[in-house]
Amino acid sequence: MAARSQSPAWQDFESLLGKPIMSPEVQLFIKTNHLNQSETATNGTGICESESLTNVPFTLFYQSNKVQRVDVAIGIGGFAKYTGKLGHDLRPTDTPETIIQRFGKPSRQKVQPSFVWLRYDKLRLDLDFDLKSRRLETVGLLSK
Repeated sequence: MAARSQSPAWQDFESLLGKPIMSPEVQLFIKTNHLNQSETATNGTGICESESLTNVPFTLFYQSNKVQRVDVAIGIGGFAKYTGKLGHDLRPTDTPETIIQRFGKPSRQKVQPSFVWLRYDKLRLDLDFDLKSRRLETVGLLSK
């Protein structure tokens, strides 16, 4: 697992998916990256995030005490940005159009006043784009 001074590798994020939140690997990731863990419901559902989103570009979401999702910030203004190599050949300059051209029609999509969201179930990806710039902002990795 990469130290905080360097960006974790994409495989580090993927390796957390489906693991128990209290597993040594997940706890090391939380500790190394100075994430705060908070339960949002009594059924083992919660979030692990930095106190200051300007420091750490990722957030873990867990349900039934297992990591269900890892969000990685790519280009959200004012927030920390992931600088490592992205999986699935994703690039910070990707737009909804380039993603659809590369991966085909998404499983689901939504256009809101401030963002565009695409989901690819087979790739286990949620992709958020800024509506104005059309650039990739956040990649969500989903567990099986």
